[in-house]
This record gives sequence, structure tokens and C-alpha cells, in this order.
Amino acid sequence: MKQCLEVREGPTYQSGIDLEENVDMEAIPAPMYQPCPEDDPIMADDSICMVVFDLETTGLERDSHITELAAETVYSTNNSTDTFHRFIISKKPISNQASKITGITVKGRQLFKNAALVNNSVSVSRALTSFLDFFKQKQKIILVGHNIKTFDSLVLVNALENVNMMEDFRNIVIGFEDTRKLFMINNPELKSYLQENLVGQLLGQEYQAHSASEDVKALKALYTTVDVGKHVHAKCLFSVAYSILGLNYSQRVRRNLPSLQRMMT
Repeated sequence: MKQCLEVREGPTYQSGIDLEENVDMEAIPAPMYQPCPEDDPIMADDSICMVVFDLETTGLERDSHITELAAETVYSTNNSTDTFHRFIISKKPISNQASKITGITVKGRQLFKNAALVNNSVSVSRALTSFLDFFKQKQKIILVGHNIKTFDSLVLVNALENVNMMEDFRNIVIGFEDTRKLFMINNPELKSYLQENLVGQLLGQEYQAHSASEDVKALKALYTTVDVGKHVHAKCLFSVAYSILGLNYSQRVRRNLPSLQRMMT
């Protein structure tokens, strides 16, 4: 059961966390469709800007809303570090489990992190507008994240579609790279591929997991420190179109789930 959940859940809600025994199984995303051949295969080269990102959400569903979004360029220019970080007031309520794990709560129109008021929280539209502005000074981008092929990329795509920014996003971002698959291929001897466990096993460090900004810093350290061949990186790339298809499939499964449950009873 725990192994199944680790694959199906996003990076915020994995088996490293003590989930309640009576967790609502309907809230856990359905398995992804079988990967289809890429219509637009991604080829990373030196002209591509790699950007590590992470997000926290209101729950487990792939149409969950984003509550925190962070990013950092892998290789910065002019000895500067390019970073992005926003807390977002979501329209969907945050589940109790998500609040317990991330420390994010909302009361009225105010957002709190670990009970402290966040004064600069914004709407998802403002956050994503700033996110795209963060990219504009760069060339084509690949977004790097952990376990993002089955969760984070779909949540991000859903948010972009909801605010009509998908076309602008696709003009800048050509694809994604999933580091969970990266380290599964590169380090097959490891017993766990949760990000916090990878940081401990490969870097000998601990950090505050389930904070988007801290997760980004830790993943960037993993990504730039562990020796991984280009052929392994190539196996972990996927297109924005793949995530759009995955989101559409997930939404169809969710719509059809009640009918399927009635047929099984």
C-alpha cells in the first residue's frame, strides 16, 4: 500500500509521512495512463535554461489548487541566484492533511505559514503572471522537479489553463524533467526515492521538507552535485503536451469514477 501511494501521490504527500489509516482513497489521484510516444520529444542542450521548481497544494487531487510556488535556476549568470517564491491564496479550501504537512492555512483572505501571517500572499493569477515574468529574461526553459510527471506538472498545467496562460507558458517552457525517475535510474541501489531521503542518503544532509522554497534548494543541490550522465537525463524528460494529456485523462477518470463505483456495488 505504501509503495503504491508513493507512486500515485505528489511530492507533498508521500509515504515518508504518517498518513492516517482512514485516508480518503477517492481523493488520491488515479493511476496515470500508459505513456504514449512523445509528439514533440525534448532535447536538452546548452542553450536550454534548467529551472528547479516545487509547489504545495490544497490536497491530493490533480486539480488541487497551488498554495506555494518556488523556483530557482540551476546555473545562474553574473554570479547571481535567480529565485522565485510566492504564497498563494487558493480558491479551494486546503485539506486538513495538506495543512498538517505544509503548515499552510487560510482564514478569510489571510494566509498563514506555521501560524505566522504571510503578508505578501497573492492570487494564483498574480503568482503565475510573476512566474512567467521570472522566465522572460531566459531562453527556452525545462522545469526540473521531483515526482512531477504524475502530480506537480499536472497541477501546474491545470492552474495555467484556469487563468488562460497556457499559451504564454508553452512559448517559454519546452518541457519537464522528473528527478525521481532520474535517481531511480542513476542510483538503483537505494531503498527510497523520497526527496528528503535522497538528500540524506546522497548528500548527508537534512532540511525542512514540504516547504516549496526549501524543497527547491535541496533538489538543486542534489541535481548539481550527484554525477548523472546525459543519457540518463534524456530518459527523464517529457513535454508539456504530455502533462496536458495526463491532466485530461485524470479529469475523465474522476468524472467517471462515481459510475464505476455504482457498477461495482
